Amino acid sequence: MKPFDEQSKIINIVVPCRNAPDNMPALAESLINQDHQDWKCYIVSDNCESTYKAASQIQDPRFFAFKNHERQFALKNIYNTCAGLPTDARIAIIDGDDRLCNNKALELVNQAFNEGNQIVWTANKWDDRDENSSGPINMRADPYDHPWVTSHMRCFKNDLLMQVPVANFQDNKGHWFPRGYDQALMLPMLHLASKEGYKVKYIDEVCYLYCHKGSSTPKVEHTDGILEASIVATIRDRGYLDSTTCKAEG
Repeated sequence: MKPFDEQSKIINIVVPCRNAPDNMPALAESLINQDHQDWKCYIVSDNCESTYKAASQIQDPRFFAFKNHERQFALKNIYNTCAGLPTDARIAIIDGDDRLCNNKALELVNQAFNEGNQIVWTANKWDDRDENSSGPINMRADPYDHPWVTSHMRCFKNDLLMQVPVANFQDNKGHWFPRGYDQALMLPMLHLASKEGYKVKYIDEVCYLYCHKGSSTPKVEHTDGILEASIVATIRDRGYLDSTTCKAEG
């Protein structure tokens, strides 16, 4: 079986991960138990042998494990994986230390794609407190100025991602952002969706378990860290970089 096929109706689940070997069985089980079974999962271990080994041991042919030999961080791993998929592929992102918590999750996402939506995201719950970081977005406003709501589970059509100039995922020196990847990934696509009138959908049913307490990311690098906040501020202050802007800066 080829890991990347050309069936556009398949939901291609990309899992960037590092120190998350203990979560691999639970993540796999949450996918295997989905009502919607037309999916494939690409687990990308970011230079972490233990996570790669755990992913490789999942006994289901729909799982594919990869390992970098040098650390690239989540954003670059996601982009490189998507670049190897068909342009009309349906993509869903699940972090390696998280999992789905609703067996209808992929069916709801698939239905949203069938309705013509280019971006889909779901409500979530945290493992350590009653909190949901997702919600609807006003597409008449600039997504870069809108409060952050397009969080877990993040899903999109691959052709939309491939329209975004790569410079949007990098700092001004051309280095891929090591943190803040959720906003670095989603804000440019939301900008294009708003500009082109593409449909987006927020699914208000809780589908995703965000493991804040059990996160594999060191606290200094996590959501409440200085590095994360600084990168997100840069992304939002800079706004969308189109091809003309990129050429001018180059």
